[in-house]
Amino acid sequence: VRRAIVADLKNFTKDQPDYGDEFFTQGTHSDWEPVPLKRHDAIFGCWEGTISIGPTGEEEFQIIADRQQQKVYHPPQRACSLKATAIHGPDAAPKELSWQLKGAPGDVYRIEFF
Repeated sequence: VRRAIVADLKNFTKDQPDYGDEFFTQGTHSDWEPVPLKRHDAIFGCWEGTISIGPTGEEEFQIIADRQQQKVYHPPQRACSLKATAIHGPDAAPKELSWQLKGAPGDVYRIEFF
């Protein structure tokens, strides 16, 4: 078995940005209150959670670090429905810069953040 080291966390310095220690979703599914993501059991650096589609058939969300509004991860455009797009942040961002999920009320989406 071969291993590839993607990032050596021991070599990070104080000059590195503070990406966050804990991650949450916030959005229309939670009235924009942070909802904790859990560390993935098997994938290092991956955080996961779920979002249920409400009665409108759509939800918008962002990822927030450490419950701090200046540490928001978001897409570059409003109501982004693309699975593969650039991720901006962590920075302060308006609610409009969010990902959008559409589906039938009660559908559940799994969110994974690396």
